[in-house]
Amino acid sequence: MRKVRCITWICVISFLLLAFLIPLTAGGKKGEAPAPEPAAEEPKEEPKMMEGGDIVYGTWQSPDSLDVQVTGLQITTSIGTQVFDPLIRKIPGKPEFYPGLAEKWEVNEDSTEFVFYLRKDVKFHDGTKFNAQAVKFSLDRLADPATRSLAARGAIGPYESCEVIDDYTVQVNFSRPFAGFLNMCCCVLVNILSPKAVETYGDQYQFHITGTGPFMLKEYVPDDHVTLVRNPDYNWGPDWYHDGPAYLDTVTYKVIPEDLTRVSTLKTGETNLIDNLRSHDLPDIKKNPDLKVAITGVPGAPWILLLNYQNPPTDDLAVRQAVEYAIDRDAMVNLLYQGTNEPSYSPLEKGTLGYSPEIDKIYTYDPAKAKQILDDAGWKVGSDGIRQKDGKKLQLIWVIWTGGGMEEPASVCQDQMRQVGIEAIIETYDVGTAFGKWNTTDALNIAMPFYVWPDPMFLQNWYGREYIGATNWGHVRNAELDALLANAEMSTDPGIRGGAYKDVQRWLMENAICVPLFGKSLALGMQRTIEGIDYEIIGYPVFHDVHFVK
Repeated sequence: MRKVRCITWICVISFLLLAFLIPLTAGGKKGEAPAPEPAAEEPKEEPKMMEGGDIVYGTWQSPDSLDVQVTGLQITTSIGTQVFDPLIRKIPGKPEFYPGLAEKWEVNEDSTEFVFYLRKDVKFHDGTKFNAQAVKFSLDRLADPATRSLAARGAIGPYESCEVIDDYTVQVNFSRPFAGFLNMCCCVLVNILSPKAVETYGDQYQFHITGTGPFMLKEYVPDDHVTLVRNPDYNWGPDWYHDGPAYLDTVTYKVIPEDLTRVSTLKTGETNLIDNLRSHDLPDIKKNPDLKVAITGVPGAPWILLLNYQNPPTDDLAVRQAVEYAIDRDAMVNLLYQGTNEPSYSPLEKGTLGYSPEIDKIYTYDPAKAKQILDDAGWKVGSDGIRQKDGKKLQLIWVIWTGGGMEEPASVCQDQMRQVGIEAIIETYDVGTAFGKWNTTDALNIAMPFYVWPDPMFLQNWYGREYIGATNWGHVRNAELDALLANAEMSTDPGIRGGAYKDVQRWLMENAICVPLFGKSLALGMQRTIEGIDYEIIGYPVFHDVHFVK
């Protein structure tokens, strides 16, 4: 407030000086008529909100399924954010929890029992009531191995059971402490879906996803588009949004994997909003008077290389450490992202609970050290520049998927590894095939994920032995690490949890299980007439308040 007053007084003084100076300078010589007063500026008309309207959202990624419980893709989670409501709500960057589908909740002392008291005025899109039975059905389905969940299953960790106490009270039980569950209840990964819809549509449920959110699924055409329509009965959003249904009539996600094409559609008006903007596109969009850019950071894991702990030759610690030292993150970021992304040296993004600058210092770019480690481990340079040991070349199979933004950084890393005598063989597949290979122990040496996650407990999913074949793409099986992971979920105290996850990260880096590359952000380009975009806890846009202005 003091700064505001200071500025205000400067403005007042300036105005008074001008008031005295104008009479002295405005008039001409004695006897001449004074100069005419300058014409008053026309007051600018304030933008007016328009209710209704349709947004076409050009997205880089094609869903492999719209069932949030099944897939692991970013776009499905983003779409699901509009269709499903969370049990608990949280404002990004703030520690407090707020009511969602649950009005209140209780947690026992060791974080193994969570009791939720539910709202009684909520209905699913198919008209059925939201209640405790629906919560139990949803969590049981998510935990069922038959669901074959790739990512969301990790959101409920050591889930044991769900008990219906009465129609609007439910208790969720875990087999061991799971302090991160409250954070997970704030995002769509713990999605409460209509039991009737699942039972009605069976294996076709992904074409009929049914939640309680502000938008409902109208149409899903794989590899082309997903259209959502406003839920006319929606009246249970959080206090920081307007009351009642969403302003927009529809939101259509149009799959446009090619970057240049996606940007072109925004400029021509074929789309109103696009995602996954590349850094070299930002200046051009920012200069366009009809367009604007919104960039927000997201929590979880940066882009990262997961080195297969079990499959030769990355089962050799020396090989894994050499890869750590061989990668020049700064050069990669400057070359590909023009400084818009930051290099990463830790398994967690900055801003995620447990991130520590100390972890950043474990490895630096040092190709000479990489070569020395390989020399000491018996990997000698061959005539073609590739190292060999016991008659076998130092070749690493690296699996990526097409259109995932992996090709360019993979190519840069490939060149950098070759400089120390490591040959990375990059294999490119469709998303489903790539995930299948990531989950097969002997199919590869390097996977290349990133992760959008609201809590550091995703490290349990990536590195806990129970997730081999699901999301433990490094195929890590280690008792010491399992103990560190278990300890990290013993307390809900953020300070204690943060320190415990720091220990987990130190083990991962010292054992060279992962090679962090660069951070991530959600960069959106949109028409300047779009207003009201907000973001939920894991960084995806929320369209409940979105509207056009004129």
